[in-house]
Amino acid sequence: MDQYAVLSDIHANIWALEAVLTDIARRGLDQIINLGNTLFGPLEPQATAECLMKVPLVSIQGNQDRQLLEQPFSPVSPTLAYVLKDLTSRSLGWLAAQPATRFVADGLFLCHGTPSPTRPICSRP
Repeated sequence: MDQYAVLSDIHANIWALEAVLTDIARRGLDQIINLGNTLFGPLEPQATAECLMKVPLVSIQGNQDRQLLEQPFSPVSPTLAYVLKDLTSRSLGWLAAQPATRFVADGLFLCHGTPSPTRPICSRP
């Protein structure tokens, strides 16, 4: 039986993420799942993105990840302005490639919070 590490709400905290990834490696877990809200935060969004893009994981978008991608060009908060300035187009592309929901393994359904009524739920693989 596979053992999963489930992450959520990293919010650009690279230091906590690095500690958790070290612990996951130490435990020898089979798969890492990221439930979103990954890069929206006032700490180190770009460093967090670079770290996660190197890690084999299954990831979905959280509500604040979608806010980063859908935000008009005039940011409404200082945090949003900072994050958008810090992230590269490559990092935003990585984030945009993550689905809102997905199935993994044998019917394990991933969503951030609850399935969104405005976003379609993915079909089973």
